[in-house]
Amino acid sequence: QVTRTVTVKDTEDPIITINPPNPDSVNQGAVYNDPGATATDNGSSIGPVVASPTNLDTSNAGPATITYTISDAEGNSATATRTVNVVDTTPPVITLLGANPLLINQGTTYNEPGASVTDNVDGNSITAVISGNVDTSVPGTYTRSYDAVDTAGNTAIQVTRTVTVKDTEDPIITI
Repeated sequence: QVTRTVTVKDTEDPIITINPPNPDSVNQGAVYNDPGATATDNGSSIGPVVASPTNLDTSNAGPATITYTISDAEGNSATATRTVNVVDTTPPVITLLGANPLLINQGTTYNEPGASVTDNVDGNSITAVISGNVDTSVPGTYTRSYDAVDTAGNTAIQVTRTVTVKDTEDPIITI
C-alpha cells in the first residue's frame, strides 16, 4: 500500500473592502472619523483590518491617504488605500468693533472702529474690506459694509454698520 501526503497551502491573499465613501472629505482642522474597512479570506470574514494612520492629520489642506492592511494565518497579506480630501469649507466670521448703530455729530471726524475677522484655518490674519462712505458734513444715515474672504476662497457673511450723522445746529424758529 502506498501512502501519499497532500499538503493544502493557502496562497490566496485576503480581500479588503473599504467602507464608503472613497474618496472621502473632511474639513480642515476637524477630526476625521474613519468609516474603516472589512476583509475576507477565502470567502470568510477575518480581521481586524489595521488602518494607518489611526488619527488623520487634517491641519493642512490637500489629499491625505489612509492605508489598510491585513494578513491571514498563512501570511498572505492585502493592502488598500482611502483618499481623504482635506478641505476648508468654513467661511470666516466678521465681528464689528465699536457701536452699531453709531451716532456722530455733523462736522466731526468719523473714526472707523473697524472689525475683526476670525477663521477656523487662517485664525485672525484676515483683514475685513470696508466699503461705503460717511460724509460728516451732511446729516443722514450711512451704511458701511464689511467683507472678508479666507485663503481657501470662503466668503464671510457680510456685516453692516449704520452710521447716523446728526445735525447739531440749533433750529431757527420764526414767529
